Amino acid sequence: MDPQGFPQVVTKGFPQVATLHPALNPAFPDYISEVNTVHDNSSPEVMIEWAASVGPVAMSSSFGMQASVLLHLASQIIPGLPVIMVDTGYLPRETYLYAEELKELLNLNLVVVSNTQWSPARMEAIYGRLWEQDEADAHKLYGQMRKAEPLATALDGLEPGPQLLLSGVRSSQTKARANMKRVSRQRDGRLKVLPILRMSDSEVENYMQDHNLPRHPLTAAGYVTVGDWHSSRPLKEGEDPRGTRFGGKFEECGLHVEAPEVVQPKETLKMAMERIVGETPVNETTGFATHLVKKRMEDGSWCKKCNDVAAKLEQDGTAEWVGNVSIADITDADSDGIKLAKHFQEEKAPFFVVREAGSKEWHVIYSYGMWKSKLKKNVQAQLPVTP
Repeated sequence: MDPQGFPQVVTKGFPQVATLHPALNPAFPDYISEVNTVHDNSSPEVMIEWAASVGPVAMSSSFGMQASVLLHLASQIIPGLPVIMVDTGYLPRETYLYAEELKELLNLNLVVVSNTQWSPARMEAIYGRLWEQDEADAHKLYGQMRKAEPLATALDGLEPGPQLLLSGVRSSQTKARANMKRVSRQRDGRLKVLPILRMSDSEVENYMQDHNLPRHPLTAAGYVTVGDWHSSRPLKEGEDPRGTRFGGKFEECGLHVEAPEVVQPKETLKMAMERIVGETPVNETTGFATHLVKKRMEDGSWCKKCNDVAAKLEQDGTAEWVGNVSIADITDADSDGIKLAKHFQEEKAPFFVVREAGSKEWHVIYSYGMWKSKLKKNVQAQLPVTP
């Protein structure tokens, strides 16, 4: 079977399976493997020409440091192909200007999309600043909401419906990308094609110089890679370039390791904490908001220390200082108390989660005595001075 020996197929949307090019037809599961074998070291030009022979093509671009290479290549071979730019709402000003510059220079058919359901303001109001959270789930959720969902929506809305998507991913960029294939089938049935996957840094640099392609404005500021303004910074001397993105904690942006897939957002531990304790009122007497976490045993009873603390709260008249209570049910990993324990890395219960009026920070006090002493001092400080 010759991977290049099939006529061009141009359709509106996805045709019937029987009329699909073998590369697109799920009835030929080994065909993509053969394409990758034949084209493992093919030139970028050959890969783009192959994609054009299979079906309608689109391209996604971040308009980052090296984006001009594939944009130039693809626009020469497939003039007018849709180039999708996902506007996360957090791109640096320089990236927007760079995209406009390349649009004019290369006569790009630029399609700018963003998540209309989840604006940056709405996302931050409900889920907080996801990029400041260290959890992998928060990073994935950010990538889904800001990048993957709008890209998927844009692809579905184009006519004729793209069946192949070009991307400028290169194998030297991250560990995950080092093992990628030139062509892969995505969850939505489309093929992702990586024409410059095998290009080295020096080859990219030479291409930009040979074709006099403009540099991203942030190059002059020391950036070697750029995404959103809050997750990118200039390179420090002797540093691995990957450390300049996402604080070095994550390598992928959310588009390339997994195919764009619209799923329900998953609640991270930080989100859960903010949801659970967020409605806990500040006590007017103490000036603190207190959220108590109690532990429920397998037989439904409270732990011994929980009973001890409950008795002290009643005895000392401090029960009214507690605004809300959550249960850490050892038989239910999704119980609110268990989530709070995981977030604050507490292995024992009961414990108090407290926040002083005017502060946004919550912290844990494990000892009842320390909690009582801290709040009592605040109560005494607020008492009027006797003349």
